[in-house]
Amino acid sequence: MMHRWLDNWDGLGLIATGMERQGYRLHLTNAEPGIWRATFSCHAMTSAEGFGAAATPWGAVQEAAWAALKDADSASAA
Repeated sequence: MMHRWLDNWDGLGLIATGMERQGYRLHLTNAEPGIWRATFSCHAMTSAEGFGAAATPWGAVQEAAWAALKDADSASAA
């Protein structure tokens, strides 16, 4: 059920909007045929807090969002 909800362009938009509300900016590229790369960062001049690569754009965005949120959680726990 979760995959039906998020594994499409609408789901990508929902994740991007939610991350933007938390202060993250999305950069999504189709690096080469069959590979999408997504990064989330809080500041344009810093390195990405979350990175993901996958065969679909929503897969890459999901990986990057998860990585960014895990990074933020571990930083706040330290």
